[in-house]
Amino acid sequence: MLYNRFIGVLMKKYLVDGYNLLHSWRELEVFSSAGFERMKEELLRMLEKKADFGEDEIEIYFDAFKGPERQAVISGRLKIFYASGEKTADMIIERKVYDAGEKENIRVVTSDTGIKDMVAGMGVLTVSPRQFLAEVSGCISEIDEIIKKQNRR
Repeated sequence: MLYNRFIGVLMKKYLVDGYNLLHSWRELEVFSSAGFERMKEELLRMLEKKADFGEDEIEIYFDAFKGPERQAVISGRLKIFYASGEKTADMIIERKVYDAGEKENIRVVTSDTGIKDMVAGMGVLTVSPRQFLAEVSGCISEIDEIIKKQNRR
């Protein structure tokens, strides 16, 4: 169980279906003229900001990366994984949930019915991309407000 003993809060671990989330985030469409990779970069920047500010861990999984499966760590609480070969992001997320000892702190972010049903059957809560995005946006607004207050001093 992930628990922050300093502030007495049960920390959540989000397992995120990356492209599913990316396609659900309408606010990122302003970056679409710069290309899909630019949209993905902006998404990761926002998730990194939330992960650095909050107490939760975020693991985001993307499908169809050419080459071997790899992991890139942006910060201590945000990890990016790329599926490859026969594996999909959904398959990796399902395996992570299956292998997890304690599941009460895990949240799977997806709108994919198949994976939602699969992980729910293992006792894990799912969060819709819209719910998660609202949480991320709220966190970023909070961060921006703190920065404004600090700059006024």
